[in-house]
Amino acid sequence: MAEAHLLLGSNMGDCLKNLAKAREYLSKYVGIIKGVSQVFLTQPWGFECKDLFYNQAVLIDTEFFPKELLLKVKNIELLMGRKSHFSGRYEPRIIDIDIIYYENFVINHEPELVVPHPRMEQRRFVLEPLSQLAPDKKHPLKNKTSKQLLNECPDQHFVIRL
Repeated sequence: MAEAHLLLGSNMGDCLKNLAKAREYLSKYVGIIKGVSQVFLTQPWGFECKDLFYNQAVLIDTEFFPKELLLKVKNIELLMGRKSHFSGRYEPRIIDIDIIYYENFVINHEPELVVPHPRMEQRRFVLEPLSQLAPDKKHPLKNKTSKQLLNECPDQHFVIRL
């Protein structure tokens, strides 16, 4: 089994229900959920939108390799009604599931799969839930903990713990 840290996000429909449904599908199709952060209410990042996001970090044990894990989480997004995520731009979504960490792997030879998640250290909406779930988890390239990355994060968007 491998340990993966995921970030869930939703800003369409009943967002709390969407996060719960995503966790249910992760348990059913991906692996064993070992921990979850609280839910955080966050401003959209990278685009203008009136609807706020609900974000939550999840720690899961999975038997799937990174590429297989990516396919599984993208299938869950489609199952939940997410439209194509290949538009290249940020937009509202029913559910978004990102792989933040996969063990201590560094993967950057595939455009659709980069681990650790690129730009995570610039995004408070990633680091707040991740720091709550895994404050001492070290970024394999930056050699800093989630908490350290959060303390150094330049992002000024608000993130509110629910």
